[in-house]
Order: sequence, then C-alpha cells, then structure tokens
Amino acid sequence: MPRKRWNWMGVVAFLMAGGTVFLGFSALGTTAVLLSAGLTALVAGLTLRRIRKHEQAGKGFALIALLIAFLALVVTGVSIAVLGFT
Repeated sequence: MPRKRWNWMGVVAFLMAGGTVFLGFSALGTTAVLLSAGLTALVAGLTLRRIRKHEQAGKGFALIALLIAFLALVVTGVSIAVLGFT
C-alpha cells in the first residue's frame, strides 16, 4: 500500500488552534478569541473536506483543531453570557 500524501493544512489548523488557546488565556478580549476560533474552525473544516476528497494524511491534526475551536467558541460564549463582552 503506498503512503498517503501529507496535507500540511491540518498542521496549520492545529497551530491556529494553539493560537486560539493562547488568545483565550491572554487578556486581549473576547472578540479576538471569537474571530480566531471561527477562522480555525473554518480552516479545519475545509482541511477535513480536502483530506477526505483526496485521501490524504493529517486528519488527526485537523480533527483536534476543529475540536479545540468549538470548545473555545463554547467557553467564550459562556463567558460572554456570564460576564459580557470584555
């Protein structure tokens, strides 16, 4: 069985998810976290579609990035509901 070609966008989405977590723990505000998490979810979703279509490797990175992005959106949404925009 030949090796699958690697999709580097999964790694990019994973790094973006790490940036989203960093923004969440910094004091930059909820708007930056919402934008970052939304962009990460978009990139990870598009990457998963491309990986599935072209049968490429890197699915784990994209799935973890998508999970982190959605968790960041949920946690930010809860903090906005409790504390309001900061």
